[in-house]
Amino acid sequence: MKFLKIGLCLWQLPQILLGVFFSKAIWRNKLDKTITTKDIKYLHGLEKLTAKKIHVVKADYLKGIASFSLGYCVILKLSSLHNLKTIKHECIGHSKQSIRYGWFYLPTVGLVSIARNIISRYFAIDYYGGWPEKQADKLAGVIR
Repeated sequence: MKFLKIGLCLWQLPQILLGVFFSKAIWRNKLDKTITTKDIKYLHGLEKLTAKKIHVVKADYLKGIASFSLGYCVILKLSSLHNLKTIKHECIGHSKQSIRYGWFYLPTVGLVSIARNIISRYFAIDYYGGWPEKQADKLAGVIR
């Protein structure tokens, strides 16, 4: 069991390191609070995931972004804390993608997600309507 956890950490190492960087270095003085998935009682099944930390930040620190997921760390806007779909999408959907794609998560899911976010602001496209967001919703059981 320990080898599996070590293997998963190595497989997801780039996003875990980036998550640690964002959560510790950049957001150090801007965090409202840090919670774990166990703190969100109404989110059925989420506690069965790894000990994921959810960093909740004030809305003005993330311009145009609701939240993002990097390995075992989720940066979540304070305004999204009570949005069950967003929490499931990030904590379950993108976590499963991170496990599935490993080292390829950032260059595939990460870059496409950033591009979709930018494009959806300027053109009339549904951000959640295409890959990888649609896949994350499906993996998390989110219906939009």
